[in-house]
Amino acid sequence: MTEYFAFSKIDSALDKTKAILWPFNLGIWLRLALISLFAGGITAINPFQFTGGPSEMGGLNTAMPGMNGFPDMTLILLIVFAVIILALIFGYLSAVFQFIFVDCLRTKEFRIRHYFSERVGKGARLFGFELAVSFLLILLVAVAMIALIAGVMGTAGGAMNIMIFFTMMLAVIIIAIPIAILFMLTIDFVVPIMTADDCGVIEGWKKCWNVMGRGWLQIIIYIIMKFILSIVIVIIMVIIAVIAAIIIGVPFLLAFIATAGLSAGTILSPVSIILLIAYVIILIPVILIISVPFVTYIRMYSLDVLGAMAPEYSMTDVYDEEGPDRPDAVTESVTEDNLDDN
Repeated sequence: MTEYFAFSKIDSALDKTKAILWPFNLGIWLRLALISLFAGGITAINPFQFTGGPSEMGGLNTAMPGMNGFPDMTLILLIVFAVIILALIFGYLSAVFQFIFVDCLRTKEFRIRHYFSERVGKGARLFGFELAVSFLLILLVAVAMIALIAGVMGTAGGAMNIMIFFTMMLAVIIIAIPIAILFMLTIDFVVPIMTADDCGVIEGWKKCWNVMGRGWLQIIIYIIMKFILSIVIVIIMVIIAVIAAIIIGVPFLLAFIATAGLSAGTILSPVSIILLIAYVIILIPVILIISVPFVTYIRMYSLDVLGAMAPEYSMTDVYDEEGPDRPDAVTESVTEDNLDDN
């Protein structure tokens, strides 16, 4: 009977995740929390997201003399430019941390600074690949949108316009799904292969293609299971994060109520702003810590599946060894030998 690794490695990845995270070691958890932030483990926290609406900016600039009610385009362009630069920096760091994550899990040595210096080159290659694919996606979506606009303008019937709209939306989804799968397989399989064979993205993808060719049904089942596991994990993570946010927010809410008399009838008083900033400063690290077991598990799961499909790329066997490198020795090893290096 055929063994489908996407099923058989669910429990195995859980056991190996427990070996890393328990007994509890604050140094390991903090390092994994940092990795979670940059490796895309927390999609709910985006420090580079620009949420200011046009009405807010319009209200600000109408008070400026000589603007005639129009927003200051120079300021807007500067903000957009700054957001793009920050997003590119974050994207590059995210690419580097994908390799750092694999290095930490396969060696059981959580030395972020050490691995960072070794992975800046590979991170740049991965980032360039992601930019190229993203540009292709934007180009395809732009073509679809142009076709949509042309189709709507060329037809008179409202029902026909609606049909064209939904047809083009379906086309966009059909374009986006393969790109999303490409990104997922690049992170899950190509990054470990690049790490093991010290190669570039294209060469890594060639080797990954050969691995996938050994069992396409295994890959299809893995993609489906990864999707299901990700949904379950996100739901559980959100529930725990919301509970934590409420618990942490209670004292700040009480402090806000107690100081309401100082707000002069306005919500955005200096006191409330200070309380809000303090709340966010405390909440973000807590949510990152909450994400650690979930992010670690899903990464360990992909490494386990890759190692089962291609033993030459097995990176989690170290957790099955006996002796000083056994799983329950992870915390001790990291604490005594590696934390001082960071």
